[in-house]
Order: sequence, then structure tokens, then C-alpha cells
Amino acid sequence: DEGSLFLDEIANTPYSQQGKLLRVLEEKQFEKVGASKTQHTDFRLITATNCDLAAAVNDGKFRKDLLYRINTLVIEIPPLRQRVEDIIPLANSFLAKAAKKYARPALTLAPDAHALLEAYPWPGNVRELAHVMERAQILCKREKIYSSDLGLSGAPGLIDAPPLAATSSCKKVNEPPDLRNMEQIEMELVAQRLAYFNGDATKAAESLGFSRSAFYRRLEKLKP
Repeated sequence: DEGSLFLDEIANTPYSQQGKLLRVLEEKQFEKVGASKTQHTDFRLITATNCDLAAAVNDGKFRKDLLYRINTLVIEIPPLRQRVEDIIPLANSFLAKAAKKYARPALTLAPDAHALLEAYPWPGNVRELAHVMERAQILCKREKIYSSDLGLSGAPGLIDAPPLAATSSCKKVNEPPDLRNMEQIEMELVAQRLAYFNGDATKAAESLGFSRSAFYRRLEKLKP
């Protein structure tokens, strides 16, 4: 009462319970389980979901009147794949937290790991990134984390990509290293995708896990 209530993944609320929640929001009344006395409450409601609630309404899984009651102010946070500039700062932050948690020296990311993290589509968003960085911090034995240490080699959207040059911190590599810089490798990858999709920038961007705008920003960056 007179505070804030945060409901995460509100789309997962059973349909039978949505009407009860609506009553609390509309009438500010409720009864405790097993009690008959009606109580009153006044609070600020904050909800979150990664579901399309409008689609859930059309599918009969979410009440339209409840949607209208909770969408007074909507803040849309784009998925991580559309916020490429946020990936490396977040990754470094998660590495530092994992290092502190396990009382180990903080590791750093090698350039090829940077490239893979930014190219991966992150279907699990920030939570997946946090898990990947914690795992890398635990398992890697050297001071740097390379792309092969991330466990993302079979990532969707990267299947057609040429192998990234890397020296693994967890195994020996007998092949001679690719000494091109990252911009050269990235330009080849971008050109390959554009050629594969016959110049369709939208499809090329989707295959790399980028939004169309992020893809064009990368093209501008790679121009000589």
C-alpha cells in the first residue's frame, strides 16, 4: 500500500487471474486467500514483458481491458541485437561482477571476441550475455577471452560467416594465424552477406543479427 508493485512477465499471468488483477487496479480492493474481509490498497504498478501483448489479446491469451489499464505509459527497450554499442560495455561489466563473485582476476576480451559478441543475435538478450560472460570468466585460464571461449560458434546468423581469426586460450591452434585487422575481416563478412542476399541490405542485416539502421551504420564505419 502506497508503494510500488513490479510484476515481471505479466503476459504469463493465467487468464483466470487477470480479472482479479484488473479488479485490484480498478477498485483498489482485494481479499487475502482464505479471508472474507475486503482490504483497500493504493499503489503504483510497473509491469514488464517480452511478449507482444496486442498479439496476445488477438490470440485470446490476454484481456484487452487489462492491457488498456496497464499501458498508460509504455517504455519500449529494443532487443540487445539492436543496441550493438551496448554489448561490449555490458560484457565487461558482467566480467567484472563474475570476477568479484568468484574472487578471481578480471579477464579482458580479445578483439575477435569483441567481433563475435557484436555479431551474435542474442535471442536471450541481456540475461544470455550475462550467462555467457560468467561462464567465460570461470572456464578460461588466461588473461584474455577469445571468440572460441564464448561457446557461440554455432550461433544463429553466423553459420555462413567465415571463421574469425583467433588464438584460443583453452586449446592450441596449429594453423597459421590470420593477421588481417578486424576491419578487414568485418568488411569481408559484410560483403559476403550482401553478395549472398543479392544486395538486399535488410536480409543481410537480419542474418548478422543487426537492425537495418545498425547495419548501415556499420557500413558507413567500414567505408575507406
